[in-house]
Amino acid sequence: DVGEVLLSKAEGVLGHAISPSIARAPKKAVQSYEWALKQVAKPRPNLRKIAARLESAVGADPNFAAAWRLLGQVREGLGLPEEALVAYRQAVAGDPYLYPVYTRMVPLLVRSGDLAGAIEMGETALGINNHRDDMRFYVAGAYLRTGKNEQCIVKALELVDSGATATYPQAHKFIGSAYANNGDFQSSANHFRHFLELSPNATAADAVRNQLDEWSSPVVIATASEAR
Repeated sequence: DVGEVLLSKAEGVLGHAISPSIARAPKKAVQSYEWALKQVAKPRPNLRKIAARLESAVGADPNFAAAWRLLGQVREGLGLPEEALVAYRQAVAGDPYLYPVYTRMVPLLVRSGDLAGAIEMGETALGINNHRDDMRFYVAGAYLRTGKNEQCIVKALELVDSGATATYPQAHKFIGSAYANNGDFQSSANHFRHFLELSPNATAADAVRNQLDEWSSPVVIATASEAR
């Protein structure tokens, strides 16, 4: 029953994966949403037709968060990331606790260069469901790219402490870069080495090795010592 509200009982999850907006939406809007759900499950769905039907559903009920969420995904499938973001923003406006929407939004915001938006939405998602390591990863990277080194270290260390570095070895690279930006080259080198241990063939691995080699020179060591 698509009208059923499923609330997660997992500790630390305050939101829900299926929006109660389904139960409140007009019957015709729900019918359009249900039709769209069935269509997207087909091997070769007509995404433009599905998008049009979902647009009629949210036109009938602008607070129909579940339909906005699905519309965002369909627009992504159509190669329309900006339009998808519009739909996702409408989804969380209608239902701020629909946390799966944030997991679609944040990567799009990062790719679009809206790092402040990615941080805001990622932190909101973590406030709702603090088990989302993918959100921590994106937020930590966005903090680093915006020069917020301390915030980056905090978020990336949460990934390390939770044992998520097998999936997100870049957490150590984030921390290493943030420490380097702060002049703490010893801590930076330690985390860079952890990154190389976990991901020796990563795209960034050679650059990290070169940085460590550069720091091994007496001149750089002296500079690092003075910085402390």
